[in-house]
Parts: sequence; structure tokens; C-alpha cells
Amino acid sequence: MTDNHYFKIKVNLVIKEFPKHPIFKNFNSKDKIIFGKSAYFTLYPKSSVNVLLNSPNNTDAHYYLLDEEKTVNKAPIFVVNEYFKGKVAIIASSEFLSKNKLNGIEVGSNKKFPFGLLSWLLDENIS
Repeated sequence: MTDNHYFKIKVNLVIKEFPKHPIFKNFNSKDKIIFGKSAYFTLYPKSSVNVLLNSPNNTDAHYYLLDEEKTVNKAPIFVVNEYFKGKVAIIASSEFLSKNKLNGIEVGSNKKFPFGLLSWLLDENIS
């Protein structure tokens, strides 16, 4: 399959924009993270988490409780927070870590993401 095929699969979320955060310090404008079968978070209005990645605008979502499809805009899919001396990260999909050839660890820049995350969590450069 060509590289472009991975970015056109409907169930994949393609993340192309990354915030200025230590997790993404090695990312550039050509990097893309591919999330397959992703969920998203509903945050309470006074939530103190730091949303680092959102779904792209006009993402189709299936709401399982009501068994209906809806379109979501900028729904949180990766959040982090620091509590006292610890750090917490929550990701809405683990598919990017799999060996799946459509949205797994070898696709896009998926391999960079866990190294950046571990580096931030452990305060060490993990490569």
C-alpha cells in the first residue's frame, strides 16, 4: 500500500498538527499520527487537564449508548496533567501501538509518539 492509503481510511484519525509540548519536540510539519478505532473524551467544564490532541474537525463518531452517528469537532483524544510530583497521560486509542498495517506503530509518525511520551513521563530522553 502507498503511504497515502493510510491517511484516507475512514476509521483512521489523522493528526497533522502538534502543540508546543516536550512530547512533540521531535515532530515537524511532515509528521502525522494515525489513530485507528479511536474514542474521544468528554471533559467537565472546570476540568484542569491539558488537551494536547483533538480529533480533526468534522470527524464522524458513533455514539454507542444511543446507537447513532454524529459529527464531532475538536473532541479531545489525548490529554495530560501533572499531579504533585507525578504525570498522567490518557490516550483515546491504543491501536497506534499495534502491528496493524493500516494504523499501527510502523505507519506515519506513530513510532515517534510513544518515545516522546515516555521521555516526558520519565524526564529522560528515550530513543
